[in-house]
Amino acid sequence: MASKRNDRKWTSADELVRQLERDPEYQTRIAEIERRRLALVERNLQDAQPLLAQLAGRGFEVHTPADLFNKRMNYRSAIPTLIEWLPRISNPDLKADVARALSVKWAKPAAIPVLLQEFERAEDDLLRWAIANALDVVADDSAFDQIARWAADPQYGDARQMLVLALGHSNDPAAFDLLVSLLSDPAVAGHAVVALGNLRDPCALSAIEPFLKAERSWIRAEARRATKKLSRVSERS
Repeated sequence: MASKRNDRKWTSADELVRQLERDPEYQTRIAEIERRRLALVERNLQDAQPLLAQLAGRGFEVHTPADLFNKRMNYRSAIPTLIEWLPRISNPDLKADVARALSVKWAKPAAIPVLLQEFERAEDDLLRWAIANALDVVADDSAFDQIARWAADPQYGDARQMLVLALGHSNDPAAFDLLVSLLSDPAVAGHAVVALGNLRDPCALSAIEPFLKAERSWIRAEARRATKKLSRVSERS
C-alpha cells in the first residue's frame, strides 16, 4: 500500500492551471463570471450618473462616490449632497459607496439620522455593514439606544461588529454593561474587547482577561492591547 501511495503522481499548481486553461467548460464559466461582473459595473456606473453629475457641479470629478473617501479628498462641501442622495438610491452597491463616503468625522452629526434610517431599511448584508461602519465613525450618544439594540440582535449579522465598535465611543453609562454582556457572544466578542478598551474603564480588566487565551490570534492581540490600555488608566487613577 505504501509503495502505491508513493507512486502516485501529484499535479503541480502550474500544471493544474494549464489543465484549466485547456478545459472549455471551465473557460465558459470564467467568461460568464466576467460578463456578469462587467454588467454589474456598468449598471452601477449608470445608476451613479445623476449623483456624480451633482458632485461634479460642486467641483468633485470622481468615477464613484467611494472615490471621495478612497482618494482621501477634502470633500466637506459634498457631505450635504451625499446625505441627500443616500435615501434616494435603490442600487445597494451604490448606496454602500455613499455610506463609505460618509464614514468621515466631518459628516457628524448631520449624517447620523439618515444612516440610522438606512440601516433599519437595509436588507443587503454588505450594505448594512457599510452603513454600520459609517456609524462607527460618526455616531454620538443621540444614536445610542438604536445602536445598542441592533448590536445585541443577532439578526443583523456581521454588521453588528461595527455597531459594537461604535459603542466603544459612547459616553452613555449603559455602554459598559452591554459590552461586557456581548463578550459571551462569539460573533462579536472580539469587537466587544476592542470597544471596552476604548471606553477606558479599568473595571473591564477582569472581563477581558480570559480573552488573553482566546483561540483566535487577533482576539488575543486585541485583549493584550486593551489590557495594557486599561492598566495604564488604572495606574494613573
